[in-house]
Amino acid sequence: MFFEKLKRAFEFYESKRGTKEIQYYGMASWLCFRATPEEEKIHLNLQKCVQIAEEIGGPSHGFRFT
Repeated sequence: MFFEKLKRAFEFYESKRGTKEIQYYGMASWLCFRATPEEEKIHLNLQKCVQIAEEIGGPSHGFRFT
């Protein structure tokens, strides 16, 4: 469910890039990118987030900040 919501958010941000309202976007988290995969309820795989951005915006997607 989380990744479906993330996909919709990235679609929104990529549409805003298309109209030149924003240049880049990102995600902020205190722990999720630092947590180990064993910490299932906290860990978020950054590579999976990048893959979603690439699916939506192609290789020149705007997902630049974590």
